[in-house]
Amino acid sequence: MPAVTSSSGSPTPQPSRSKLSQASRRVIVAAPASVWSASLDTLRHQVGVTEATGRNDGAEVEQYLRSVNLGRGNPWCYALQYWSFAVVSQRPPVLRTGLVAAAWNDAVRRGTLTPYVVTVGDLIVWRYLAPDTRGHIERVVRIDRGGWVITIGGNVPPEPPRQKRTSIGKLNDRTERDGQGVWPRTRNVRHPIGRMMLRGLIGADTALAPKGYH
Repeated sequence: MPAVTSSSGSPTPQPSRSKLSQASRRVIVAAPASVWSASLDTLRHQVGVTEATGRNDGAEVEQYLRSVNLGRGNPWCYALQYWSFAVVSQRPPVLRTGLVAAAWNDAVRRGTLTPYVVTVGDLIVWRYLAPDTRGHIERVVRIDRGGWVITIGGNVPPEPPRQKRTSIGKLNDRTERDGQGVWPRTRNVRHPIGRMMLRGLIGADTALAPKGYH
C-alpha cells in the first residue's frame, strides 16, 4: 500500500492491516473523475426501483445482480453500486463481486489511505463483527453537518417518516440491509446501523487514474 504523508510532506507510519480492519478508514482507488461522476448520476436515476415480489427479484434488480454474475434471490446492495460503474466504464474502478467485504478488502489492498473526511460520491461501508462476514454499502450524495450524510442504497427500505437522526444507530440492521428497493437514506459517517459497525469510506483517486482509462 502506498505510503501516507503528513501535512508537512514527511512520511508517516502506515497503519497495519489489522488496524485498518478495526477502525473506520477512508481509502481512495484510481478512478477517472468522469467515471466517478457519471456512475453517481446513473445511481441517482435508479431511485424508486423496487423488487417485484420482495425476494431480491425484478427486472432491474436482476440486472444489477447479473453485473456481478449472480442471479435472482441474492442480496444486491453492492451489485447496484457495481452496476452503476459498469454501465459507464469498461473498467469499473471497484471490484466485480457480490460481497461487500470482498470489495472493501480489495480497495484497502490496492488503494491509498487518506484522512477520514467524507466526500460526495464516496461509498460508505458497514460490516457485522467477525466471524459474520456480511456487510452493507451505500453511496454518499449529500453532506450535512455533524457527520450526517444522505446516501443512495439498494436492498433498503424507504426512509421512515420523521426519523430522528439520534436513532440511526438503533435501526434494525437486518431490515436496513435487506429491504426491497433503491432509496435515499440518512446516515452518519461515525455511527453504526444496529449491530453493523461502520467500516469506512471508498473514494476516488482521480490523480492516479491511468491515461486512456474510461
